Amino acid sequence: MYELLSGLTGFEPAPRTDLKALRAACHDAARNTGGQVADFTEARIAMSYHVALIAYRDDTVAVLANAFHPLLAIAEPPRPHEFRPPFREAPELVTALAAHEPFRVLSTSDLDRPLSTVDTSRLTKAEHRELRTWKASTIGDVVFNHWD
Repeated sequence: MYELLSGLTGFEPAPRTDLKALRAACHDAARNTGGQVADFTEARIAMSYHVALIAYRDDTVAVLANAFHPLLAIAEPPRPHEFRPPFREAPELVTALAAHEPFRVLSTSDLDRPLSTVDTSRLTKAEHRELRTWKASTIGDVVFNHWD
């Protein structure tokens, strides 16, 4: 069974994702897939993830990185006032990012997995309260949230 670790939500103390390693991984993966990092936004208050925009000749994708654990996702570029951009597939980019430990790229099927099929026992009471408050229903909702 898939397990969610305490601190993923940003509501409890947790280690921080190494930003230097994350930036290096994104730049290397972009280069290896014919793109370039066009922008990098660090997580802000009430936001559990960083965003790296990778621009290609005909497309732009976002790499979302949990700010507390080394979990990544591929998504559409965020739009203003959007809770979280929709997840998407980008197999070549996923492969390039997977070469950078300790980062792990979650697939869209993992991100869309219902919380009812996930072990949430390691989340704290405060995190469980936030899950209920924000009506989180999938792994993606928990790992990449914009809650206050």
